[in-house]
Amino acid sequence: MGTRNFEDVARLPNVKKALAEARPVTGIHLDSDIMGATKGQADLLLPGIPNLKPETVDGVTIIVGVVGLKLSALRYHSKRFQQLQEQRKQEIERDERLIAIVRQGMVMSEKEMIFEFEAFMFQIKSTLDMLVKLFVPIFGSKHADLSTYGKAGQKIITHLRQLKLDKKKKLAHGRVDLLIELIQQAIDPWLKPLIALRDTISHYSSRIRIGFTWDVIGDEIKIPMADVSGAEHPLVDVMKTEAERLINYSSQFIAGTILCAIPVEKRHRLLTEMDKKYVSALWGMDMSRAILTLASNLIDYSEEHVQQAHELHLKNKAKLLGSTDGR
Repeated sequence: MGTRNFEDVARLPNVKKALAEARPVTGIHLDSDIMGATKGQADLLLPGIPNLKPETVDGVTIIVGVVGLKLSALRYHSKRFQQLQEQRKQEIERDERLIAIVRQGMVMSEKEMIFEFEAFMFQIKSTLDMLVKLFVPIFGSKHADLSTYGKAGQKIITHLRQLKLDKKKKLAHGRVDLLIELIQQAIDPWLKPLIALRDTISHYSSRIRIGFTWDVIGDEIKIPMADVSGAEHPLVDVMKTEAERLINYSSQFIAGTILCAIPVEKRHRLLTEMDKKYVSALWGMDMSRAILTLASNLIDYSEEHVQQAHELHLKNKAKLLGSTDGR
């Protein structure tokens, strides 16, 4: 977050009030598309919850904000891993003595790359655990009932099935089933291989080596590879893919959880590309990865609407910040 961004945040009425009362406020910049996939997605659907309470909005906002932070960390660790890999590979290629050692069969491990990979895997688990915490403000679940995502989501599925039996919750049972289906569909093609990948590095299995080896066929230095579901891939590519996949899953999980608390008579629909452009302009964040909105928000937006939304965003921002110069 640049200086100007921090200045703008510090001028927000609620932030000014908190700072004046000597209450600390944390300012942090997240990737715009991650903001849209998490907070933006939540903001699109929360108004559909009957008798929505401020504490529910606050609870959801805090949780999706932390999810967004962890997703940003995933991107950071995968990018940092790639930077270290490229740097070290070039160093080895310039040193004939190191090349000779690698040719002999030594795996030249790099501790910094191991650190980044382990941090990456930690953030994946932490992101999943944080998503589950949405059940507290949305369903009224207790923190003690479901503190983690559990083994590939099985713990969550059991909890959701129990929630369906509680008539006081007045949840949309069909939408609860859809959320369970989302969790189940992620297990075999995605989460199980990912968990296996995490376990191999945790137990230092030979199936994955955070180091450089010699490619006999290509007669060159070989970057760290990983066995994923029986196929070998560059580890850095696996990290990038899984980071982006978890961003998409997080957006779907957030949307699916909120929908469970919205009566079935309140319909929802997929966002069109023009919807995303319009809301992006209106809210000042990249909504390209958000997926659902309330069906009542059905307008055939045009490029003119998008431009008007951008101008309205700037005007509202200036008004909120108490600015008269249009900043």
